[in-house]
Amino acid sequence: MTKTWSEIYINREVEKFGSIEAFLNRDWQSIMRKKTKLRHNFFNMILKNANNGKPIIECGSGTGITTSYLSSLGYECYGIDLDQDLVCLSQQLGSVISPQNKPRFYAGDINKLPFDDRFFAVSHSHGVLEHFNDDQIVNMLNEQLRVADKVVFSVPSTYFDANMTDGHVFGDERYLSNKEWSKIIKRCNGTLVSISGDHQRSLKKRILKIIDNPTRLLKPKAFSVFEIQNNK
Repeated sequence: MTKTWSEIYINREVEKFGSIEAFLNRDWQSIMRKKTKLRHNFFNMILKNANNGKPIIECGSGTGITTSYLSSLGYECYGIDLDQDLVCLSQQLGSVISPQNKPRFYAGDINKLPFDDRFFAVSHSHGVLEHFNDDQIVNMLNEQLRVADKVVFSVPSTYFDANMTDGHVFGDERYLSNKEWSKIIKRCNGTLVSISGDHQRSLKKRILKIIDNPTRLLKPKAFSVFEIQNNK
């Protein structure tokens, strides 16, 4: 039987930390500083496009960690996810990470976003679109391009190591090349502005892997980051 995302995330965190309360009371600022350093191209792309006075939205916000952290930096942030249990967890986490500037989380379908056209500066997602087929991806990207000036998304590349996910793999992921993603994006109502990427391991861990296996020196990045401009 296929598990839901809330079962994968929530049950894993309870098992790891003993309770949801213990999970919520982690040092999230320190954790997110490490995450933003590791995935700096993804976060920098979001922040680069978030400076026009409009809010930011995360489509497929999961536990809400990214949206809550961006809120703690002073941005007006929204998150939407189909899983109501994850939305409830996100709301709790948002109050912990960003109590002075709480993010807004909604339960909803990212194929039909309940917001006006061009309401957001940027819509972003990480580890979401690889779970869908080409037509579904086009529909989701077009809906995000409807409500936002820019779309930024990060997906695992063909060089992603699923063994490092600590239970995050759902089982239906598609590990596509940048060329394949670019082909899908060409079908959307937007223009591909840039492609970058982020590593899956820290620099220290990558160096240790290279020492152990020098052929890994030239291994490309495990995550691809795409930036799309609204054509309208």
